[in-house]
Amino acid sequence: MLLERGEKYLSPPLFDIECSFDDSSCAAPLIFVLPGSDPLQALTAFARKKMKFDSLKTISLGQGQGARAETAITEARRNGGWVLL
Repeated sequence: MLLERGEKYLSPPLFDIECSFDDSSCAAPLIFVLPGSDPLQALTAFARKKMKFDSLKTISLGQGQGARAETAITEARRNGGWVLL
């Protein structure tokens, strides 16, 4: 079996938040798993562009933050906000 080699197989594609947002819906949220990178800057710029910055809540998950995260998600679902955990 011959394995193809090349740059496209060795490097992940660049993350495009706008394309990902277009593929999402209120019933299909975005979940980012980006090891070694921090999407906060891109997400806050995108939230500003979409006029959603005021409804964006960021919560750093750690000890005791679970209840706070659940509350933020519930409120975002109810009011159309965004939550970054």
